[in-house]
Amino acid sequence: MSSQCAPLQSAKEAAFALESNLVEFAAFRARSRNVSCHEDEELFWTECTFRRGYANQVIRTRLVTRKAKPRIGEMIAHFRTRKLPFSWIETPLSEPASLGSLLDQSGFVCRTETPGMSLTLNHPPVPATLSAAFRMDRIRDRQALQACFALAHSGFNMPRRYFRFNADLFNELGADEQSPWRYFACRHQDRTVAMCSLFLGRDSAGIFGLTTRPGWRRRGIGTLMARMLLAEAYAAGRFRVVLRSTRAATALYARLGFSGCGMFRNYTWTP
Repeated sequence: MSSQCAPLQSAKEAAFALESNLVEFAAFRARSRNVSCHEDEELFWTECTFRRGYANQVIRTRLVTRKAKPRIGEMIAHFRTRKLPFSWIETPLSEPASLGSLLDQSGFVCRTETPGMSLTLNHPPVPATLSAAFRMDRIRDRQALQACFALAHSGFNMPRRYFRFNADLFNELGADEQSPWRYFACRHQDRTVAMCSLFLGRDSAGIFGLTTRPGWRRRGIGTLMARMLLAEAYAAGRFRVVLRSTRAATALYARLGFSGCGMFRNYTWTP
């Protein structure tokens, strides 16, 4: 483990930090005129007025068993009326413990299962070092972000309309210098070869969507970008860093000192 960082005190605490960062990021995006958030003692969820509704998502679930299935039914009815798909995240803290099974029974499909990971920075992280041919840039406008999203489209094999949605949101909410939502690109001789984003929550920083262009992988670029994000988080006073990793990237993050905090599953329902 890197001497610059140490795991959070427990997997439960780490999972709470990650879940909270997801909720805070969703609440920040709900400042958009097209997104709203809803919260009570049982659920935190967001809703988007765009037809495809990429921000339609239940993130935090604290339900007693007897109320779980009726509440799931209420959410389905809400989005069925609007003819919109939505997703439901099952975290290690979701209640009841049978949430995944109840979602399966209600017609949801588990699309992704990603390991949650976290670390605490006790000292300034080891700086990223690049050859003269590479540079790291913070993305500050929609045009540059769209160019990076062309990379992300190939890296994640997700629909282009999803990235257009994020570009619109970023243009509305995140381009300001002091914004907690920040995109970064790694460029090699003016060609974007990797990208990622960082959200600075109240107590933690969340890493999202770190991807490297096919053909440029296994060259240490992802590690360099991750180190740069750790430095950005530390400079902003966020000493907890959390993320949902792909299975392929867990070894990379483990080498940087991240430790696992359970699985985060994303279920989707389509009308």
